[in-house]
Amino acid sequence: MFSLESVETAVEGVHRAAELGFTDVVLHRPRADGIYAGSLDTYRAFAERLPELQRVETTPRR
Repeated sequence: MFSLESVETAVEGVHRAAELGFTDVVLHRPRADGIYAGSLDTYRAFAERLPELQRVETTPRR
């Protein structure tokens, strides 16, 4: 599944990563075609959610 399929898919990916203990998530800028093809509108909408996502608590690793 492509993480920028929708804003909600990307947000879910951030939450899943936090649950696994990850503190950083990298999201590439979508391209016009190919395997990284995506919508810039979705990318921008995700960027608007960054302040909220930066407050997501990570699950400590054991």
